[in-house]
Amino acid sequence: MQKGIRYVYVDNVPDHEGNNTYCHNCKKLLIERHGYYIPTYNIVGNKCKFCNTVIPGVW
Repeated sequence: MQKGIRYVYVDNVPDHEGNNTYCHNCKKLLIERHGYYIPTYNIVGNKCKFCNTVIPGVW
C-alpha cells in the first residue's frame, strides 16, 4: 500500500488486520474478511458506500 497499490489484503493469515479492504479515498472499511466469510461488504454497484468513490473491479 505504501507503494501506491490501493486494494491490498492479506490472505490465509487468520485475524490479521490486513485481511480487510479499505476505501483509498475515505479509508473506511469496504470488505471485512474472516476466512471465506465476508460479514461486512460496503460496496454498492462499483462505489464505496460512504463516499461514492469508484472501486475498480468486478462486483
